Amino acid sequence: MSAGLPLATNAPLPARARPRQAAGWPAPGSTAWLIAHELRLVWREGSRAGRALRIGALLFLLLLPVGGGIALAWQWRDVTVLPPGTIGLLAAGWYGLLVLLLSAASMHVLRVFHDRGDLDLLLAAPLPPERVLAAKAVAVQIAVGTPMLAISLPFVLASMFFGHVGWIGITLMIAIGAALASAAAFVIAGGLFRRWGARRARMIIQVASGVFGVSLGVAGQSASFAPAWFRGTLDWLRQPPLPPFDWPAEAALGAPVPLLAFALLAWGATRASAREAADQMGAGSAADSLSLARPARFGGSPARVLLDKELRLLARDPELLATVLLQMAYMIPAFGLIFAGGASPGRLAAAVVLFAGLLAASLGWITICGEDAPDLVAAAPLPAVTVYRVKLAAACLPPLALLVVPIAGIALLSPVAALVAAVLAPVAALCGALQQGWAAKPQPRRAFYRRQRGSLLLALSEYALSGALSTAAVLLVAGSPWAGVPFGVAALVLAIAWMTRLR
Repeated sequence: MSAGLPLATNAPLPARARPRQAAGWPAPGSTAWLIAHELRLVWREGSRAGRALRIGALLFLLLLPVGGGIALAWQWRDVTVLPPGTIGLLAAGWYGLLVLLLSAASMHVLRVFHDRGDLDLLLAAPLPPERVLAAKAVAVQIAVGTPMLAISLPFVLASMFFGHVGWIGITLMIAIGAALASAAAFVIAGGLFRRWGARRARMIIQVASGVFGVSLGVAGQSASFAPAWFRGTLDWLRQPPLPPFDWPAEAALGAPVPLLAFALLAWGATRASAREAADQMGAGSAADSLSLARPARFGGSPARVLLDKELRLLARDPELLATVLLQMAYMIPAFGLIFAGGASPGRLAAAVVLFAGLLAASLGWITICGEDAPDLVAAAPLPAVTVYRVKLAAACLPPLALLVVPIAGIALLSPVAALVAAVLAPVAALCGALQQGWAAKPQPRRAFYRRQRGSLLLALSEYALSGALSTAAVLLVAGSPWAGVPFGVAALVLAIAWMTRLR
């Protein structure tokens, strides 16, 4: 080292050594700069192509709330007295939104504070720790609330233009809900990490979020397959709740006292979550050493050992299972179409076949294309065709095990429909897994959540294959002679997958 340079100094950098700061951009190290940094990290998650896809999808999806929100505000421009039941529905909607935001906030807290791995580095920087933690907490609140704000803002702004100024409370209550949900997520995550350790806490949060996403999708389609229950629930929600449970609706309509009360509640919850974030630093490391799984014991033939290994890997990866559950939630609209005419035995059989095909396709990608140790498996004392069959079995067994009870319930309504479901569900599962093994590209297992971005054709063919077999189930139960047509479509999709196979 040169003699003229000191070993350490707190003197400011020379003017030429300072990084250039854009006009209007926060100073490096400030709270606003740290928040912007956290938001940039959230946005940069995924590949460059994934970001371009998200931008395009976001711009397309914003067309609906912009157009629909302005049209709805125009329709309500002369409304002076709200329809009966508005208070009850608004209050119930805000409480439901709070639960939805809590699910999203839990995943963001898990990612920002525990999975990213930059907290220790930031806390070692010459910055106040409170500023770092506050910036992360605010970034979580912004990431949680932004989607709902983007959906509601066109309606709110247009309504304010037409004279309903107080309806700005809708936007404020969404922001308050994001703050409350984020604070609750900090408390829940902190408690889970202290009680169960990092590994089990991640499993609980991820699986719970996945189950919640599927449950939300099912509830959204209840008007199709349970119309009587849906109408009764809607009538019950229209009843005005007792004070102060009606305050969320009053605040959303601009009432100052409830709005101020909720703002103070969000402020206090945010301060409490900041203290909880400070307590979470380094939490879980000691508990992790106590939460290690016991050594696995394998026995039997090599094929049985390999099957046990595949099933054990599926069961021991909660993040992967949560991602599968979330992707299965995307098929909820398809279930809505199936049950649009009522829950007949044929439609129930079709739903069972569709579920088996799509879930087996996801698990087939994990077991066949997402193998993290292909060289180790290739060195096993098994022929390659036996390894392939074992992986197919590992992909098909879980969905078929889950469908035993639904098929038994269908048998009480129609033995014919139960027989069709029992026959076509394994066929759909096997075809879905085969399709993945033939057409999908081998990738690391952690790439599962973006597997459909790489091949839109494969993603569409998954639904085409399972949809064709579920349609065949409906036609078979009805005794239609046209049942052979969807079977032909399914065979064509499989043939295309086989001709384009990579192995």
